[in-house]
Amino acid sequence: MYWWVKRYDEALKWFSKSPSRDAFSGRSLYWRFRAEKELGREADAQHTLKRLLTSYPFAFHTMVASLQANVDLAAEVLNETHPLDSRSKKSPAANPLIAQAEVLKKYGFEATGAVLGSWILGSYRRLEPTLRVYVAGLGDAHTKVTTLPLLLIRYTQLRTSEIMQISYPKPFPELFKDYNRGVDPYLLWSLARKESEFNPNAISVAHAQGLLQLNPNTAARLSGGQAVDLLDPAINLKLGAGYFRSLLDRFNDRNYVALAGYNAGEHNADKWLRRYPTEDSVLFIDLISYRETRNYVGFVLNNYYWYRRLYEDTNQGSVRKHIALDR
Repeated sequence: MYWWVKRYDEALKWFSKSPSRDAFSGRSLYWRFRAEKELGREADAQHTLKRLLTSYPFAFHTMVASLQANVDLAAEVLNETHPLDSRSKKSPAANPLIAQAEVLKKYGFEATGAVLGSWILGSYRRLEPTLRVYVAGLGDAHTKVTTLPLLLIRYTQLRTSEIMQISYPKPFPELFKDYNRGVDPYLLWSLARKESEFNPNAISVAHAQGLLQLNPNTAARLSGGQAVDLLDPAINLKLGAGYFRSLLDRFNDRNYVALAGYNAGEHNADKWLRRYPTEDSVLFIDLISYRETRNYVGFVLNNYYWYRRLYEDTNQGSVRKHIALDR
């Protein structure tokens, strides 16, 4: 609230005291960085930015700060290519199973290979970190996104473009191409990575289903009352992308508001727009009343940054226009 009324000195005092306990660690450091910039304390701001990059390299707020400071986050975070082990010295009993998973993948039995890969990763906890990456890469997209993020946080040597691409896979590429309804496929992959971790058979406790976790009531409305199989990736993606497209249209292509509406309902997004009338997109996100939705929006947009940066945009400047959060 101090920031809202431009009392940056008071805001800085509290941002400096606040520990980063949020699921998106680094939130308070981000606002400390911005307050120091507003107060002309450039050296302090650069020190705070360095803390963000060092301590929370994959946090949403670090990504936004890097865009605002014209710092190439990927260049700061990613290392040179690191060779992956394909066999274990610590757990040699796993090696015949890894060989079986390789054969399954080679001959197109990826679903079975993914089951085997997940079993290997769960059963052999002493596998070398680079080998865990290799085994995850033999599996499906769900195995990759549930295995790699913690490894990337813990082992800095694994932070390479090649391994990041394993962590940010692009499953069902033809479906995302054919049924995106005018939404950037990278944004839809970012959404699905958060919603279902790319498990097309996922069903939540609230009965949301499939890749984009559609509620059956929402699906019935979108399909004109027809019965649909939400566990069919094509149907789920077609309906989910269409719904998200309608939210983008409703909220003037402000992806952060559309994401809030997708998670919490468009009426809640309308309420937050009325309650927090600001053009500062990051401030809006951090003022969202629901903690789950705040973190959800940040998570998806952080996914979006890395998808664009790893596959499409060759530098920080070109990805900026897609993220559109650097006000």
